[in-house]
Amino acid sequence: MSDIDLSVIVPSIRVANLPALHASLEASCAPHSFEMVVVSPYEIPAELLSKPNVKYLNDFGCPSRCVQRGSTIAEGHLVMWMSDDAESSKAGSLGECISLFQNGTITEKDAICLRYVEGDNDESVFPDEYWSAHTHPDQRLTGIPSHYKIAPLGLYSLSFFRSIGGLDCQWEHINYNLHDLAFRLQRNGGNIYLSPSYCAKFYWSWITSDSGPVQEAWRCNDKDLFAQVYSQDQSSRIKINYENWKQSPEKWKRRFGNE
Repeated sequence: MSDIDLSVIVPSIRVANLPALHASLEASCAPHSFEMVVVSPYEIPAELLSKPNVKYLNDFGCPSRCVQRGSTIAEGHLVMWMSDDAESSKAGSLGECISLFQNGTITEKDAICLRYVEGDNDESVFPDEYWSAHTHPDQRLTGIPSHYKIAPLGLYSLSFFRSIGGLDCQWEHINYNLHDLAFRLQRNGGNIYLSPSYCAKFYWSWITSDSGPVQEAWRCNDKDLFAQVYSQDQSSRIKINYENWKQSPEKWKRRFGNE
């Protein structure tokens, strides 16, 4: 059995940011162990690849395919994803969440919504109601009960993540499939708990040119597909095929075209 506490899966195109992300994870996960699983179409810095707790997969697929594929080689007891335009902030903040699983406060069928801030403003922590699905107009749908919570950055038992099927890669961007995963967990009887403190700072690259394919995926596929799926009752939608990432194209045409 692995003695790794946490696997952090990073779908990355901004590989120059990865060493700093790794350093921030070291401080945030303390005193627990972690591994960083990078899935990218590009080579990652040699200084990172030489670290014993870093794994790398070369993949040209969409972000959700990359995260799901990365989970297949993860060895941690727990799993989460992280963006390469973020840092894991506040020393020990992830560590205290890991401890909640280890001491039995939170069970394997539950998850933690890892609260985050955007930018350098540490006071910009969202109010608790932000993490309720119906706070957001696009989630006030028939298939989403009003008491459900979301977990855009979630901490899960890896074995549970796999057993329930992980991410549904029909949503290309890492967004709506995270909501879907959180809803399936709650439909299965699990609970989403809020992290004791915020665990990350996101410097969203939504407006930069390299985010164009992500914007296109959200606009042309993911948004309408989510509305279509959740505009109807989904009470039986719990487990999906964990291997569904294999049906996602090996090369993401929105970023790489037909090259």
